[in-house]
Amino acid sequence: MGFNDYKKEDSGNTQGTEPNNDWNMELDETADEAPKRPMMPKGEYSYTITHYKCGWYDGSSKLPACNKATVFFRFEYNGDNIELEKMFFITPKMKYWVAKLWTSCGLRKRGEKINTNWDDLAGCTGRCFVMVDSYKKKDGTDGQSNKIEDFIDFGSPVTQPKQDTSEPF
Repeated sequence: MGFNDYKKEDSGNTQGTEPNNDWNMELDETADEAPKRPMMPKGEYSYTITHYKCGWYDGSSKLPACNKATVFFRFEYNGDNIELEKMFFITPKMKYWVAKLWTSCGLRKRGEKINTNWDDLAGCTGRCFVMVDSYKKKDGTDGQSNKIEDFIDFGSPVTQPKQDTSEPF
């Protein structure tokens, strides 16, 4: 089977498909740069979990090799759907992140003992804090991206942004 024989419906994944999504695409100058992704300012946002993927983490000096789940979150901001992903490492050292996620989605109450079922996550909603991460790109230029900083317990009141009351000088 060649690329031209592969159809979207064969993959079972139609998430994010675009019209005229053909393997034999025409490339022009518009293909030379990645599209600009909208940035959300630092703050508290509502999310919907769209899906997750299972994988394996090879380990590092800080964390042993282990299973990992990459969870995909959709945020609506200024009319755009923004997708962020966060990895969850399945180790005793990192289980508090899994607990925070389940508590944020309302699938667990703080302190409650449960067995996680990752298939329950798709479609769940919750709230989290999003930050703006500044970094150096491989080409040496500055870059920014949004990252999930923390999860908010399900049912917690919405945090009001703090007003800057300091004098300008």
